[in-house]
Amino acid sequence: MKKIGFIGAGNIAEAIIRGLISSSLYDSGEIIISDAVKKRTIDLNKRMGVAVADDNLQLIDLADVIFISVKPNMVESVLYEIKKNLLHEKILISLAAGKSLGKLKSMLDGYKYIVRIMPNLAAKVRKSTVSLYADSDFSSARLESVKKILSAFGRVFVIEDELLMPSITALSGSAPAYYVMMANALIEFGVEEGMERELATKMILQTMEGAALWAESSKIPLSELWQQVVTPGGTTEAGINHFTKNKFLETFVEGLRLATKKAKEMGDG
Repeated sequence: MKKIGFIGAGNIAEAIIRGLISSSLYDSGEIIISDAVKKRTIDLNKRMGVAVADDNLQLIDLADVIFISVKPNMVESVLYEIKKNLLHEKILISLAAGKSLGKLKSMLDGYKYIVRIMPNLAAKVRKSTVSLYADSDFSSARLESVKKILSAFGRVFVIEDELLMPSITALSGSAPAYYVMMANALIEFGVEEGMERELATKMILQTMEGAALWAESSKIPLSELWQQVVTPGGTTEAGINHFTKNKFLETFVEGLRLATKKAKEMGDG
């Protein structure tokens, strides 16, 4: 079994680690972490039983597959630090938004065995959307090996065009925040109307799950499916008319454009 390392032990790394362990395919002792914030690594060691490397170089020596899960502005310094220890064709998996594969390879003096992914925090419950981009330097055998690891915490989508990665970051990477933000607004409305918060929360989360399964199982395009809920002159129509009048969808899509623009600004595309 390959040992899996994480340079950077923040929220997304923790979510992925939880997903890997709960899949029963990976034991906590086969996962190694390092982070500049030592308190963070100690905490994850206590809570999850993962191994802790003394530093990034020790982690590179011990792990076979390494997730680069630091903030985008720290990627260059981390890669510069570890590149001299990248022996035996170790696989790197970059989570850095905005850092193209070409740029990452340049930072590593042309090292070939690296891919980009964009997961989300649903990895914690093994329901992440995981977008994966690799180029022709990465063999099909290595790609299958990486997909096996990623599929332990979510559903993998292989992306053929790297130029799509910024918009994918805005969509699947950020979307859980948008969904939860909307759910919270619905819950707060229920509370304002007199519902107990616990009841409103359970109802809305069940509604979200049900709506997703309903949409996935339907053969009707989503652009039409929502209209099945609408009764002329009814309650849903009243809400939708207000949303349409106030350009709710246009505002939402503009937010996605801004998120995509930010992903591009954070790196080289």
